[in-house]
Amino acid sequence: MADGTLKVGTITTSSGSGTITLGQSGETITVPSGATITNSGTATGFGGANTPAFFAHSASEQAVSSSTYTQVVFGTEVLDTDNAFASNTFTVPSGKGGNYLIGANIEYSAGANSVYGWIVNIYINGSEYVKHNSEYEANYPAKANAGITEVLPLSAGDTVKIYGYLTYNGSNGKIFHELKTTNFYGFKLL
Repeated sequence: MADGTLKVGTITTSSGSGTITLGQSGETITVPSGATITNSGTATGFGGANTPAFFAHSASEQAVSSSTYTQVVFGTEVLDTDNAFASNTFTVPSGKGGNYLIGANIEYSAGANSVYGWIVNIYINGSEYVKHNSEYEANYPAKANAGITEVLPLSAGDTVKIYGYLTYNGSNGKIFHELKTTNFYGFKLL
């Protein structure tokens, strides 16, 4: 075996129980294309967790002006695995760049027959990155539930914020907070 290749059919401990270690710290173990890994027991240590992960929701009503972008306030933090959510902003921790699922929901209200349209924006590093929107041409509702969910490539240090935009007739445009209907969440994909 001059090339360092070991070919075996089965590896087991002499007693049939114990630990078998493949490689050591700093080494890479490669599973070739087309190979299958089968788990007949308890899998631990595979793939890791979907962290960082966070979930926050609004804690009180937030007034909004018509046709104006407003950063949404999320006053109650429910989950924050890496202490990466603060001041209504998710910041990707050092060494945690990658693809993230990021989402938000906003419940808007403006009074009877008053909501003309809405936008939910995801901002990355202070700039609009992606948005979802809707306009009503008739039968204007009093409330609107707006949402967005995207897979985003994020790097360490990137900041993510949610902005809302409501077009309405009248003077009482609001973002609601009941039952966590206005929320902001995300996690790193494996």
